[in-house]
Amino acid sequence: LSNDVNTNPDYVRKVGEVTMSELAVPIQLENEVIAVLDIQSDEKDVFKKTDVAMLETFSTQIAAAINNARLYEKSQNEISDRQKAEAALRRSRDKLTDAKKETDNILKNVEEGLFLVDKNGDIGTQYSKSLEKILNESQMANKKLTELLSGKIPEKLMESTEEYLELMFRDDIDEEMIGELNPLSEIQISFSDKHGNLLDNKTLTFTFKRITDY
Repeated sequence: LSNDVNTNPDYVRKVGEVTMSELAVPIQLENEVIAVLDIQSDEKDVFKKTDVAMLETFSTQIAAAINNARLYEKSQNEISDRQKAEAALRRSRDKLTDAKKETDNILKNVEEGLFLVDKNGDIGTQYSKSLEKILNESQMANKKLTELLSGKIPEKLMESTEEYLELMFRDDIDEEMIGELNPLSEIQISFSDKHGNLLDNKTLTFTFKRITDY
């Protein structure tokens, strides 16, 4: 507050300025001055202590309004970011759904017996429908390949198959080098009923290929 700016050493008068009295109150937000309320008059001794109190109250209200506006803008930005993230998630989910439908269509219609087998020898949850018909089995997910072949091929061939699959999962062994060791490259499989009666003989070829996650 300065009711005579001519006696205030901090006052800097601009050319043509006629100010004689000035009242300035800072607008603070979290102990930071973000603006200043400034009232000037061309007369001396215009402002009183009540004017200071009124302007301070006004500055507090303005600071609260600015803070609320900032919080609202922040919340709107957070909502917008969340909506964008949710939209991106929906697009990603839709793409995965479409990809699964395409994969399911392929597995339902391909004539070959396609399947994935993990390090434990378990067949994956997705495999071609033809595989069930080829091996005369159903609900093959999470079953061991060797168990499905048990009783259909000689025991010695079964052991060779287990050893070969172990080699296929070793990164230090070249896949092409052990390709000729595949004991199931061309085999005769016998299918019998629960009483041991022979139902059918099939000559099948199993080809294994490593799939690596990058």
